[in-house]
Amino acid sequence: MTVGHVRELPDAGYVEVVFLDSARYYRLLGDHSDFDSSLRLLKDAAETGSVLAVRTASLDSDVIEEVATPR
Repeated sequence: MTVGHVRELPDAGYVEVVFLDSARYYRLLGDHSDFDSSLRLLKDAAETGSVLAVRTASLDSDVIEEVATPR
């Protein structure tokens, strides 16, 4: 997915992410085990327009479970 915007919400406990490929808002939870590296990938992709492989908890979920560069 192509990252459109990453919005940090310090008091919310999560980061809000908008992808150009979807009309939904997604959340990267602050207690995610790879939070720092995932956030770094999302921010870098937002700046460069790069595409990322993103997995959510389920098809209906807005919670980001995994972020990676595509193979």
